[in-house]
Amino acid sequence: MNNTHWIYKFLFEKKYQILRHIAFWIFIYLDEFLSLLGVTSPIDGIHYVVFELIGDMLLVYFNIYYLLPKFLLKRRIGLYALLTFISIMFVLVFNYYLYGLNLEEDFTFHEYFIGSLATNVSLVGLAVVIRFFKMSYRNQTQIQALKESQLKTELAYLKSQINPHFLFNTLNNLYIMSMKKMDDLPKSIMQLSDLLRYQLYECDTERVSLASELEYIRNYISLEKLRRNNLDVHFEIEGPVNSKEIAPLIFIPFIENAFKYSNKSDGSKSFVEIKINIVQDKIHFS
Repeated sequence: MNNTHWIYKFLFEKKYQILRHIAFWIFIYLDEFLSLLGVTSPIDGIHYVVFELIGDMLLVYFNIYYLLPKFLLKRRIGLYALLTFISIMFVLVFNYYLYGLNLEEDFTFHEYFIGSLATNVSLVGLAVVIRFFKMSYRNQTQIQALKESQLKTELAYLKSQINPHFLFNTLNNLYIMSMKKMDDLPKSIMQLSDLLRYQLYECDTERVSLASELEYIRNYISLEKLRRNNLDVHFEIEGPVNSKEIAPLIFIPFIENAFKYSNKSDGSKSFVEIKINIVQDKIHFS
C-alpha cells in the first residue's frame, strides 16, 4: 500500500474516525501534550488544561455536528453566526472563571477577551474547514460511484439485450434453409449459437478481448445477411487486434441501427459499411 493511499484511507474511512479526532486534538494541544511526555517543561495545574480541553471539544462538536448541518448548510448563515458567537462566549466565560484570572496581576479582561476570542474562532474555523473538506470529498466519491453504477447498469442492459425481431427473423430464415436443405444451414446455426453464447455468457465481465467482440460482429452480420438478399455489407478492420480489450457489446447498438435504417421500403439494393481502425490504445469506429 503506497503512502498516498494510506493517507486517504486515514482521512476518509469511518474506521479511522476516532484516531482522526485524537490526532486533531493532539495537534491543537501540542504544547500540553509534549509537556505530558516530558519533552517540554511541566505545566502547573494540568487539571485546568483538561477542563479547557473539554470545553473546546464541546464547542467544536456542537458546531460541526449541530450548528453546521442545521443552519449553515441550510443557508441560515446569520443564525449560524449568532449561535456560534454565543457558544464561543460561553467557553470564554467558562475558561475565565476556570482559571480565576486576576485582572490586576495578569492582564485586563479586554486583552483576555480579544486573545481568547481569536483563538476560539480559529479553532472553530479550522474544524469547519476540515468538515467541509471531508464532506466535499465524500460527495465527489458518491457522485463517482453513482456514475460507475449507472455505467455498469447500462452495460448490463446491453449484455442482456437480445433483439427479439432479429432473433425471430433469423430462426425463420434457418427454418426456410432447412426446408430447402441448403448447405449453409449448419454454419448458420453455429453462428447463431456462438452469438447467443457470447452475449449470454462471455460478456459477464467489464472487458472482453477485441478479437472475440469482432467475431461476434461478424456472426451478427452473417445472420443479418440471411434475411436480406438485397444488402451489401462491407466490414473493414485495420490495425492490430490481438491483446486489445474493450467493453462488451459497445458497438452493436450502432450496427443494429445501421441495418435497421438501411432497409429501403421499395426493396431496392442497400448497403452498410462498418469500419474499425485500431491505433495504439484507441479504436476509431464508423
